[in-house]
Amino acid sequence: MRKTLLVVLATLLLSACGSASVASHKLPPNHGWVLSCSKEKLSEPSFLILDCSTSSLLLSDAIWTHWGADSATGTARLGVAPCTPVCKVASMDFYPHTKVTLSDPLTVDGKSRVFQHVTLSYVFEGKHYTLSRSLS
Repeated sequence: MRKTLLVVLATLLLSACGSASVASHKLPPNHGWVLSCSKEKLSEPSFLILDCSTSSLLLSDAIWTHWGADSATGTARLGVAPCTPVCKVASMDFYPHTKVTLSDPLTVDGKSRVFQHVTLSYVFEGKHYTLSRSLS
């Protein structure tokens, strides 16, 4: 359990560094983005916290097969922490091979298209589940 806690904490600390972003001057102006918890525009991040208020929902080891202006798709490990009654990030469960779709871009600052929605499809104990939520 201590090892799991250290891995989760190290991952969270590394995510704050912003190393997953791509410089905007290398990408077309209509490129899609997803925002980090610090509101940094990211393109094809390998790690992304989806619930910034509790850090109870995250993607790790993401591999993107498509990244466009209107949507992005790929696979990742989905991390989910139990939150009853408070979130316990140290006991996070991971679901590998989760299908990820980012969609519903909103144009901000007159040019940047920022994804507003995520859909996650994963398997747990042989059953398929889909989670769909806003990123804002």
